Amino acid sequence: MKKNAGLAVNGAFLHREAYPEGRVASEYLRAFQLLKKQPRYTDLLSDLEILLAEQPFEEAAGLTARYIQAGKLPRPIWHQIKLPFMAKERLLINFCNIGPVFRANAVVFIHDANVYESSHSYSKAYVIYTKLLNALMGRKYKRIFTPSHYAAQALIKQGVGNSETVRTIHNGVDHVTRHPSETSILAKHGLKKNGYVLGLSNSYKHKNMGVLMDVFDRQNHPEINIDLPLVLFGPDMKETFQDEGIEASDQIVFAGRISDGERRALYENAMCFAYPSKHEGFGLPPVEAMSVGCPVITTRCASIPEICGEAVVYADADNSKDWSTAISAFWQSESLRNQYSDLGKAQASQYTWERAAQALLDDLLEV
Repeated sequence: MKKNAGLAVNGAFLHREAYPEGRVASEYLRAFQLLKKQPRYTDLLSDLEILLAEQPFEEAAGLTARYIQAGKLPRPIWHQIKLPFMAKERLLINFCNIGPVFRANAVVFIHDANVYESSHSYSKAYVIYTKLLNALMGRKYKRIFTPSHYAAQALIKQGVGNSETVRTIHNGVDHVTRHPSETSILAKHGLKKNGYVLGLSNSYKHKNMGVLMDVFDRQNHPEINIDLPLVLFGPDMKETFQDEGIEASDQIVFAGRISDGERRALYENAMCFAYPSKHEGFGLPPVEAMSVGCPVITTRCASIPEICGEAVVYADADNSKDWSTAISAFWQSESLRNQYSDLGKAQASQYTWERAAQALLDDLLEV
């Protein structure tokens, strides 16, 4: 990178409630604040600017970089026309999958290859648009960063960058313990420690929630006898799943959108976290759960084995009985829960945002 050119950040992630991409962007920038004190990174980070199209809905707490606002424009026009001029000679970092396609002095984080591997989860227009952007950014950008080797290889296979430009930097998960546990959410939903199974309420097809929710449908599966509620947190409620043809029994509790402290409390007190996803670029939720000692059941799909290693119990992504067996094993054995609690914390401890940010900055110094 040109000496003293500095960095500019595409601040679009501040305009919407974006999880996990917005989380990733905010955590990298928080880590930059710590690393700025190290002489190796001082020149690179001293004049960091976050470029905005409009007033952000929420400024990421603790970020001290300058915010440069350009007036309200339609988002695609701002991204492709205004943003490159705002960045000037700086290297532009695009943390959330999208950036100006005709600018060469830029890098982008593409968090997964889902538009290629799970296109059925999205509209045709979104898939076409995203594939086009990926192809153009892959040709011009100095770096394409991904959060797993699996995602990197999947993008290269699709012609998005090559082995020289596509780099892997694993996400961090230590943001979970930065927030005090808000245990009031347990009383709100009548929950007790080790008295529920926790999951993510996301109706995208590749999240594969039907196989898990099926375990808690006694009417269809009377042979499966798990006397625990399934608690789902996230944006989608019962009606959303029904629109996708997935029925939710009365044994399922929808907690809705929750705060970071409530998320931590649910992880810490759950008997286990169940994550049946078929396609992930990293898979933040299971590793978040592991970081605070919540045992995890998940699949051997996509990036998940790379990230979770042998610190989780694996179940067949398409077999409800397999999930029932795994959940029952945790229900019946405190020692098994303790074993995977310890394994999970050890595995998750390697994923820190400071380590990720340092790897990113070291790479950018060589661009």
